[in-house]
Amino acid sequence: MAIFEAHPTGTEVVAALLPPGSVLRVHHPDVGVREYRAMLPGDWLIAVVPGDLTVLPWGCRDNQYCALTSMRNDRQSLDRPAWQEAVRLLKTGGEGVVYVGYKSQPYYGSDRWTATAVRTVPGTSPAYVRAMDTAPPPTITWASRSAAVVGEIRLGYWDRCTGCKQTIIGIADGGQIRVELYASDDQETVEWRRTHLDNPLPPVPASCPHCGQDPAPMTRGGFIPGSGHMLGAAPSQCITDIKAELRRRFPRLARLADAEHDTQAYLYAQPSSR
Repeated sequence: MAIFEAHPTGTEVVAALLPPGSVLRVHHPDVGVREYRAMLPGDWLIAVVPGDLTVLPWGCRDNQYCALTSMRNDRQSLDRPAWQEAVRLLKTGGEGVVYVGYKSQPYYGSDRWTATAVRTVPGTSPAYVRAMDTAPPPTITWASRSAAVVGEIRLGYWDRCTGCKQTIIGIADGGQIRVELYASDDQETVEWRRTHLDNPLPPVPASCPHCGQDPAPMTRGGFIPGSGHMLGAAPSQCITDIKAELRRRFPRLARLADAEHDTQAYLYAQPSSR
């Protein structure tokens, strides 16, 4: 079961086109998290969900299951250009979730909420989520008594085509992260260290998968080293398991490293005076 996360603002509407069996989890600003599924098993999930009904009550129902044609055409004339772009992104742009932004604008002497903009968030396309679900299990290799390496991590990269402005996704396997509990010689400074090793880069596509431009005119000129994101929850769980083992092996040092706060970034803490 693939879960797609959506985080709309109070003035945005979530539009989704997701494969059968998918779950759309919307983080509403007003009522918290709600999950949406297709009406019938085996059907695609096509839904329009306002972010905050207290802000966008006009013309937006609580949860509208519809067809793509009605998503595009069942609109006032002022809203139609933005919704036509949203449907294009869902239908041919490879996106699974898009956000349609509304603004209050004058309309025959009064104000009305009007759809004015469409945005996408990298990592919400069905292809990206499928890559998360099919990622190989990561491995843990102990490099020393105080350090271990998480290997076989699937990394996701993205850029945008300068022509059609759509997201170009790249997937690479074989990423590595070194997790270490480090103490200075005098043990005055203790820290957790998480280091990304030489991670592979995915190949740049010969042409844009959306508009077909050859070569693909990417915004940043290609995928940037070090910008990949871990796909799936398994690598993060491996890091948590390594830190738990290091706490067991070095209880005093691990306690000092956690003195300030515990994150996966660099931590600095002074030892206690006791």
